[in-house]
Amino acid sequence: MADDHGHDHSAKDKKVHASVSASFLKKKAEEEAAAAAKKKAEQEEIKRVKDLEKARIAEEMDVIVEAGFSGYLLFTAKVCEQMRAMKIVYNIRGSASGSLLCWLLDITSFDPILWKLSFDRFLSKDRTKPPDIDID
Repeated sequence: MADDHGHDHSAKDKKVHASVSASFLKKKAEEEAAAAAKKKAEQEEIKRVKDLEKARIAEEMDVIVEAGFSGYLLFTAKVCEQMRAMKIVYNIRGSASGSLLCWLLDITSFDPILWKLSFDRFLSKDRTKPPDIDID
């Protein structure tokens, strides 16, 4: 039987509509559940990385401050900042890529946590020579 707009709302049509709606709802729920799981995993990974960064910053600060190289890192960061401002193309090479502080200060362009680079190659408590920051 048709309504005023010519739509037939027979029992068969209602069952088909309900079945299609149920299928769509199930698909949508599965998609949203997968997206929520992915978001939760990303948030957990972000927290893990942040915790790792905090620990790494503390470790690097201890070594750099104890060795007396805080000013050296700040000076190097300023030199790099000025070169970028003057549009001078440069490259940092050497073990400085292993320092999270060098990355945070924009001395290097590699995130050592992402690339699993070791800070100990750059500077350690046993090393007495200045850290290796090669600017080419």
